[in-house]
Amino acid sequence: MIDEYSDFLPSMKPLLASCPDNFIEQALWLSGRDFAKETESYIQELTAIDSVADQLEYTITVPTQFDFLRVFEVRTRTEDEVTDGTDGTVVDPSKYDWVLPNTLKFFTAPFSEAITGGLVVELCLAPQEDEDDSVLDFSWVRRYSEYIKAGALYNLFAQPKRDWTSGTEATRFFAEYRKGIAYAKREVYNKYTTRQLKMVGNGFMV
Repeated sequence: MIDEYSDFLPSMKPLLASCPDNFIEQALWLSGRDFAKETESYIQELTAIDSVADQLEYTITVPTQFDFLRVFEVRTRTEDEVTDGTDGTVVDPSKYDWVLPNTLKFFTAPFSEAITGGLVVELCLAPQEDEDDSVLDFSWVRRYSEYIKAGALYNLFAQPKRDWTSGTEATRFFAEYRKGIAYAKREVYNKYTTRQLKMVGNGFMV
């Protein structure tokens, strides 16, 4: 089970016997960060926000350990949906805008009454460079573990004038990493497509 980046070491050290462990862990962190930034696959649902009747703007608390990439999904929920724990209704992206640094602005007020936990926001994020890996949701790392590992191996083997430098291995793992980028982008696209179908079903789009 991969619960932190050091858990990759047993599978990577045989390939990089002379490479210090901290070099490997740093390469994994940077690979994971780059993977998240390029694929926008690190999607985090924030704590539900209390709605206010007729309010257009909501301040969103972006996790401080991450860089904000974009809004992935916004949903509104009725009191019954909050009580039942259901997802609610996906809001068409054309109905809101993101105003820097952290304001979600609707063009038409999404609520006519106050509802505790009525607004749900999901963001695409990327971990910041200097953070500890304890901030990560490692279910995301595990999902793309082979590709994140491949990215780290590519970067390590591509380093010049190291005992472990290998152009052949760098090329091999770069190809695997790029395959993972394409795979993750398809997954995110499929999630987006599913969201569009939800909006059609709920009458938000025609």
